[in-house]
Amino acid sequence: MDGPEDEPVFVYGSGIVGDYKEFKEDMLGGKKSFALYFEDMENECITEIGENAFCGLPVTHIVISGHIKKIGKAAFADCKYLDSVVIPEGVEIVEEKAFANCKSLKKIVLPASLKKLADNAFEGCGYIEILSNEKNLKRME
Repeated sequence: MDGPEDEPVFVYGSGIVGDYKEFKEDMLGGKKSFALYFEDMENECITEIGENAFCGLPVTHIVISGHIKKIGKAAFADCKYLDSVVIPEGVEIVEEKAFANCKSLKKIVLPASLKKLADNAFEGCGYIEILSNEKNLKRME
């Protein structure tokens, strides 16, 4: 049966994870789809997922480490297999179109630490169940 294989791909590093377009072929390695895990190493941790970083990749789900503070513009846009996302405590900003056009996205959990969420972060996704504690949340325009 053709469909997502949900194989793991681990992302390590420090600072901002940039656009992975040049690495997509290597990352995929023939996989039809995969789960994306952001991991911290001894003295290195990713603090931001940059603009367009994983745009259009066949990601089924994402596990984000607690050191990431910001998810950039269109970071996961057009990830057609992405069905759910749990954003952990520590993430403070989700920028414009971060998850735009993720047609399979049905559920997202937002942390209490989230301070800014772009109004169009989930543009073109259809119905999504969003679970959050919005007491400190401000909408970005």
